[in-house]
Amino acid sequence: MNFFRTLCLACAVFLSFAAQAADKVFPVSIKINESISSDDRGTKYEDPLAAALKDGSLGEVVGGGNSVNKAGKVEWAGIDLEVTDLQKSIPVIKQKLIDLGAPKGSTIEYHSGGKKVVVPVQ
Repeated sequence: MNFFRTLCLACAVFLSFAAQAADKVFPVSIKINESISSDDRGTKYEDPLAAALKDGSLGEVVGGGNSVNKAGKVEWAGIDLEVTDLQKSIPVIKQKLIDLGAPKGSTIEYHSGGKKVVVPVQ
């Protein structure tokens, strides 16, 4: 009985990994040219981006952070995404950032065909 239980568990784990491998995701980084606290970044940008990606079944927000200078001032904010379709996701992300008021100098970055692509938000 334990052999079959172990075998079933091993099959379930294998199938779970196989399903994840089939769901290709693409990392996308957003650099927001704004001095903003982590909490405000989440409220102003991350939550609305997460909702837009979820609504379109395009991906999710997976992280974020701030670049801080030696004086402790936030220089820019970063948001990390994983998307399932770059061609559909990038225009949605760009428009959402424009709608949210991302300042000039903000960018969307990803890799395509082995090359880094940087898309200005404005």
